[in-house]
Amino acid sequence: MTGLGGVRTVSCRLCSEMDDHKNIRYNPDLEPLGALGDLAWYCVRGSLWAMDYELPASVMAVGQFSENVITGVNGMLLWKDGRTAVFNSAFELHYTQFMEVCLAVPVMMMMMMMMMMMMMMMMMMMIDYWKREVDSY
Repeated sequence: MTGLGGVRTVSCRLCSEMDDHKNIRYNPDLEPLGALGDLAWYCVRGSLWAMDYELPASVMAVGQFSENVITGVNGMLLWKDGRTAVFNSAFELHYTQFMEVCLAVPVMMMMMMMMMMMMMMMMMMMIDYWKREVDSY
């Protein structure tokens, strides 16, 4: 499995403060998809990874435009089983980069239990090591 099991929702934002309209990203001949092609695809790709590359049943997006260039985009990917991914990318917003993946409660509980078991095993190993060190004196 390449993605994460039990994922219910993904939220992603990638924005950059770019107000230089001479930049290649503001030229629709050179970057026809603007913020969608330059920034938002990272969010979409990350969401697909989290969903084990299963394609969504539907996709919605709304763009913001300046001088015939997509300067921002908000989107949502919807899967038939109710899973969702939302993303926001823009050239003219404060620099932001994050991806949040929310797991179903049973998966989260299982992961927490596994982490606790690993911590307990490490503690037992440390105690055993200390006992041997004390006994060697």
